[in-house]
Amino acid sequence: MKNNDYKFKGKLYRDVRKAIAKSKITFVTGPARCGKTVCLKQLAADLPNAVYVNMMTDFSSDEEKSEFMKRIVRDMLDGEETVYLLDDVLQMSHADIEIFRIDSPFSETPNIKTRVVFADSNSKVLEFIAHLGFGGFSAFVRESFLSYPQWLEYRETSNVSEENYLDFLFNIGDFYKSFKGTKEYLQDHINETRALYDSNIRHIIKDDIDGLDVEMLLNVLYAYLIGINGDIEEFAEMLAENFGCNNIEEKELQIKIAETLSERRKAFFSMTPYNRKRSMVFLSHLRFITLTFVSEKLTVDPYIASKFLGEYNELYLKPDIFSDMKVTIDYPMFFIDLVEKLIDRPIRRIPKELLGIIVEHHLRGLLSERGCYVYRHSTGNEIDYVNLIEKAIEMSFSESGAEKLNLLPESYKKISLTRDIASDENGIERIPYYKYIYDVTNFIDRFGRI
Repeated sequence: MKNNDYKFKGKLYRDVRKAIAKSKITFVTGPARCGKTVCLKQLAADLPNAVYVNMMTDFSSDEEKSEFMKRIVRDMLDGEETVYLLDDVLQMSHADIEIFRIDSPFSETPNIKTRVVFADSNSKVLEFIAHLGFGGFSAFVRESFLSYPQWLEYRETSNVSEENYLDFLFNIGDFYKSFKGTKEYLQDHINETRALYDSNIRHIIKDDIDGLDVEMLLNVLYAYLIGINGDIEEFAEMLAENFGCNNIEEKELQIKIAETLSERRKAFFSMTPYNRKRSMVFLSHLRFITLTFVSEKLTVDPYIASKFLGEYNELYLKPDIFSDMKVTIDYPMFFIDLVEKLIDRPIRRIPKELLGIIVEHHLRGLLSERGCYVYRHSTGNEIDYVNLIEKAIEMSFSESGAEKLNLLPESYKKISLTRDIASDENGIERIPYYKYIYDVTNFIDRFGRI
């Protein structure tokens, strides 16, 4: 995004502005390049007495950064009404101590008029520091990449339709003008994480990333693009038929796709069990992927997938355990990019089979906080989403998918996603997928995850 000419002011802008009005201290977190910097610069232009600084680029030394934090403290004590908008705050040496500087005046001085906003993309570290230093007295604004409802707002339309969902899929990468690709994005995050771990911040909860590289992460993503047991030849044939220009090119493309996916899957299983786990932990903490457990029982703990990643759980030593995990890519921009790299061309139309896979990945990322699992019936049929409050969703766009829901007890609320059919009969509610994604995302945008 070009900070100097970007005009759209969406949900993040509104949320941060509301937080500033209500709270003296605000923490803004979210993945790198999701729009935090643009938002803060927009606020700096719109709010009186606002000061924007980037701790990575606007200072030449740690001493200058520390002096700036002391200036904020003086303003707080002097009753100044300045709004400080601090970007990339974890780029300060001893960032936790510098942030804690404002704790004493904030806690001890009544009627402070100064407002401070701290923003950084390493959400886990910044939120821990926030809770440690300010407890429940600060506001949190947690951002992600632009959602489908926000995309419609950006496009200035309220029409929830497949046409506009496809517009979202095709063009969201261009909306983020700094997005260079999934590999580059992950490499940048690895570099930033290593630099952060090497800093002088005391309160960092570290993942084990020694020796972790971007190819390991890509092995995970490509291995699970269609599932660890998915039919590679069938997927390659589908892509080649839809994106090849002629019979000869189709055959060449099919071979290339199949070879690439087979090599990635082989590379995934060639990694040590611990490296497979570390890669999944890193991607999960980045909120890049969602892990869902596949269960043959309706009584499984829906949070077992996250416990699988626990520090002392050694199930990962058994290679077959990875077949019990459904791994999906949370945000469509990255899924589309991975497929475009496979076929070596931009996607401007999506066959039904590919759309179904994208929708499942997208929807799992939205539902990930709600505790769910994939139910594998004794017949071998799998139901995409089941939770312990007896709700089930089948995400495929087929009547056979809807029929699988009948394998569940009648007490379950059953939803079958469709391309364009809306009905409620025989105990199954059929909902167009783009409407369901809109409704779920709109709820999250308004009320947060539950």
